[in-house]
Amino acid sequence: MIAERTKDKMSAARKKGKFVGGTPVLGYDLDPHGAKLLVNPAEAAIVRELFILYHAHQGLLAVVKAARTKGWTTKSWVTRDGAYHPGTPLNRSSLHRLLTNVTYLGKVKYQGTVYDGEHEAIVDPELFEEVQAILQGQAVTHGQYAGNSSGALLKGVLRCGHCQRAMIPSASYNHGRKYRYYTCHRAQQHGVDQCPTRGVPAAELERFVVERLRSLAQDPHLLRDVVARAQQEQAIRMPALETELTTLREQLQERQRAGQRLATLISEEPASGGSTLLTEQLLAIEGQIDAITRRLDAVRAELRHLKAMAVSEDVLTHVLSLFDPVWDVLYPTEQARIVRLLIEQVDYNGATGTLGITFRPTGIAALQDELQHAHQQHGADQ
Repeated sequence: MIAERTKDKMSAARKKGKFVGGTPVLGYDLDPHGAKLLVNPAEAAIVRELFILYHAHQGLLAVVKAARTKGWTTKSWVTRDGAYHPGTPLNRSSLHRLLTNVTYLGKVKYQGTVYDGEHEAIVDPELFEEVQAILQGQAVTHGQYAGNSSGALLKGVLRCGHCQRAMIPSASYNHGRKYRYYTCHRAQQHGVDQCPTRGVPAAELERFVVERLRSLAQDPHLLRDVVARAQQEQAIRMPALETELTTLREQLQERQRAGQRLATLISEEPASGGSTLLTEQLLAIEGQIDAITRRLDAVRAELRHLKAMAVSEDVLTHVLSLFDPVWDVLYPTEQARIVRLLIEQVDYNGATGTLGITFRPTGIAALQDELQHAHQQHGADQ
């Protein structure tokens, strides 16, 4: 009840335009004498220049490169406890967040609604609106970065072997035709000159990986290796998970006790800057409790799966025998799920032109259920 009342108070404060905690953005500092944002003149000049540069270039990467040349970074700040958080070089994502932040108009946003803030604006409203129009126009007309709905079979498993970064599904359009690619996240954020693994045609890469899965059942050496790894991983993974389960339970109890102590202090503390700090700490603890609880559920589920899993060459051969009859009739989202169950990681190195596949042996049992269900459904459709 105390936590709910605290959230209500913070919600009311946001609607009044107050700053109620969190990381200050570039261009502002936190007033040491109260919960209020103060303009940082030097940083505000950088923010305005970023808006002007984007308005002129109408492209995020061009501004990112200019910012890198000038040495501009995201906000550097120090917590009340004295911990220093240095700024990081701007990339496409952080620049996009900056350019769409209504804080620079002297406003605050809460649950989708924008309110007048107590702090001073540092960007001209007309310039801000023109930048939003350009950003939205690019999102609509170019559509460069699509999710799995575009058929990105390897999303989440494909990595750049040169940078050890994820490769992101992207697309371009030419004369009405769509061309899908996978692009190294580093190249996407900082420019193609930062990584030799540039845009790789998605269809060719996906076709190669699927054919490797089809041929797995006909490769006895690889089959035995996958089964051996599965049995080894089961023997190693289960004790590690049991240990993690015990640790998580202890962490959950400690965080719950800490939350109860803070809730008691908040109920006894008069409304003040100190109360705001305690509230921030309580909300942080609630987030930690949620994260620990989610991890507990995941560990318990993995333990149940490992205990039920029996991996052998016969089982794997049977699972893969179901692959061919149903693969081509599956929806793209179903195909992507099966790939994630059987493949842990695909590494592509644009510098050497090599590709490596790491199988996920512990996914065999779950994959068997998926393929049997799909096989039965396919038979019913026939």
